[in-house]
Amino acid sequence: MSQDTGKLSQSIPPIKSGFWLWTDVYKQNPNDFLSKERPRDRCFICNNKYSQQFETVPTAYNCEKCYQMIIEEDFKNWTSGYQELDMVIRQSQLNAKKSNDMFLEIFPFNFGYLEEIGNGGFSTVYLGVIPESRYWKQYQYNRVVLKTFPSNIITNLAKELELNSRLHCDFVPKYYGITQNPDNGQYMIVMQYATYGDLRRYLQSSETLISWKYAIYLSRWIIESLYEIHNRGFIHKNFHTGNILIDHTKRPLIADIGLTSFIEEKSNEVIGVTPYIAPEIFDLKPYTQAADIYSFAMIMWEFSSLQPPFGKLAHDYNLLINICKNNLRPTVTDTTPKCWVDLMQQCWDPDPKKRPTALQVLQKLNEWYQCYESNILTEDIKQFLICEEERYKFYSIERKIEEHYSTHPQAIYKSRSMSHYISLMQSCQIDCNEELERRSIGNSLNSLKKKRLYSNTEPEANETDITQQFDGISIDSHLSKKRLYSIQEKSEQERNGANTIQRIDGVTFNSNLPKKRLYSEEQEKSESGTNEIDATQQINAISRVSKKKKKK
Repeated sequence: MSQDTGKLSQSIPPIKSGFWLWTDVYKQNPNDFLSKERPRDRCFICNNKYSQQFETVPTAYNCEKCYQMIIEEDFKNWTSGYQELDMVIRQSQLNAKKSNDMFLEIFPFNFGYLEEIGNGGFSTVYLGVIPESRYWKQYQYNRVVLKTFPSNIITNLAKELELNSRLHCDFVPKYYGITQNPDNGQYMIVMQYATYGDLRRYLQSSETLISWKYAIYLSRWIIESLYEIHNRGFIHKNFHTGNILIDHTKRPLIADIGLTSFIEEKSNEVIGVTPYIAPEIFDLKPYTQAADIYSFAMIMWEFSSLQPPFGKLAHDYNLLINICKNNLRPTVTDTTPKCWVDLMQQCWDPDPKKRPTALQVLQKLNEWYQCYESNILTEDIKQFLICEEERYKFYSIERKIEEHYSTHPQAIYKSRSMSHYISLMQSCQIDCNEELERRSIGNSLNSLKKKRLYSNTEPEANETDITQQFDGISIDSHLSKKRLYSIQEKSEQERNGANTIQRIDGVTFNSNLPKKRLYSEEQEKSESGTNEIDATQQINAISRVSKKKKKK
């Protein structure tokens, strides 16, 4: 096996025809080889039986076994520059059963003038013309898209190629192979060109004002594609309108499957567009298929408003907090049918377990579309028809253009890493937990103090003197607040090692109590004595007055 050189083959000889396989057969039976009467149900070279009988004379390319021999013989003629990439490309070719099965190949960098048509968070997309293919004559001179990959993330490139091969079907763009720009070493995926671009641009185009029927049609295709991904055990993880392409038939294709993974694969890496990422993902919960359903809810909202979600807000930490902690969701427009709103709100439920599956959403959208097609006026269809009239009034072309240019400058709709925001949220959560714990402790202490103070300042609750034990000191229940607070200082003095005890007026105190506390004790006694003298003087005065009245 070739070593990693980092250089893709820019000059590849034409693929051999099948004649080299026929040499021995021709030598043994030259007449049979040229005869048009040779069997059409089996290969005349290897005697392999065909799955069907051909109407014309079959060739080596019609035989699965011989065809793979031709492909394997060609392996030595090219390299991607990396063994990891070579293995993925070769396996896709070996998986081809016959010559008209699609598989990956190596393209020399010869695509004519490259026009930049997009710039995502991690790659740039160009439009070019496919050169002569060594295998696919039908794609020659067709326009293709070239998506860049830095040479230092070859593993990501290999993963995306492998996933596309495994998911190869009508709901993802066709991948033709890879090429490399020899000037800067950048690798590029050569893939199918989508005539109408991505869904976000398509909805915002001044020439587009889609009906509710067409919105249901597109949504059906999108959710059916997502269902196929889920049904095969995958999660997309970066599902938004920028990754949904519209082909020449105006049918959606699911692109950018580089982050797609198996359900059981665990990863803490979060990459995407903020409004489309499920809130539980920011809490470092594992990705599930329900997270893709949340993303689909935002796509539903985009169909209803014809604008991307949270376009008037900065996509910053504050937005994340409002989404995750306050359950903030985009405002539902007045021209949205209630049945659509109900389904959309189910899909963006904060609890992932309460969201419907892709199959359940597909069944509901199929029901609506079939009723539309059959002119069956159910209550839901009536809602769509009523909102249809309002939709055309509300979304005039001028209003769409105005809204398009009023997006917040910090509303970012390119995929990017969310690691920084997740770290902030985690640290904020820790700070919040610590603050809540401090408040809880403070509230408990305040409650305890108030309870003790309350029990010592309401003699009406019990006419008899209640002797309570507080911090090891026997005190009278009618002590004043000042004395109660001074007594609480005993615990601090005990920690300082004071052990000498003395008696003052029948109350036990520590000899090292602060002067303030002793002063408060004596002051209370003095005040108590003064009050008693004043009361006695008042009684004596009243007694003298009463005696004078009797004498008179």
